[in-house]
Amino acid sequence: MEEEDLDERGEYAASLACNLMSITGAIPYKKWREIDSSHPYFTKKRKDKDDNPNLYIANMSNGAAASFKYFQIENVMEIHVKVRGYGIGEIQVSTADGSGLVARVIILPSREWKVFKEDLKIEKEVKVLYFTYIGIGVIDFYSFTLIQIFY
Repeated sequence: MEEEDLDERGEYAASLACNLMSITGAIPYKKWREIDSSHPYFTKKRKDKDDNPNLYIANMSNGAAASFKYFQIENVMEIHVKVRGYGIGEIQVSTADGSGLVARVIILPSREWKVFKEDLKIEKEVKVLYFTYIGIGVIDFYSFTLIQIFY
């Protein structure tokens, strides 16, 4: 994903994250290594077909973050996040580690995948987007969508 900038609109799978960490930081993912239960991880629905793997990030608890590189942002937009789980809180969307907050998307519990949306207040330029879950409980993160707003 670092070869060229991504378009500023469309749906992006959470499994495309360049970085994934818990509140305590990142860990290396190695074959046969057991992941501590406090860390988010990449996974898929077990009975998927190879042509539609349904990859997502599971186990995002308070302070967990995923980053995505690079977006050419040129328009005022809205952001949608598709999540599920029993968490209550918000996904904070920012342009730098913990700073540059551009949206707060309220998250409510849902057994099924559900889309939550919010306005995105962001300047024009190439950006790295960080998605940090702040709340109680745990959520799974499936995707986010960047929407152009035309006035």
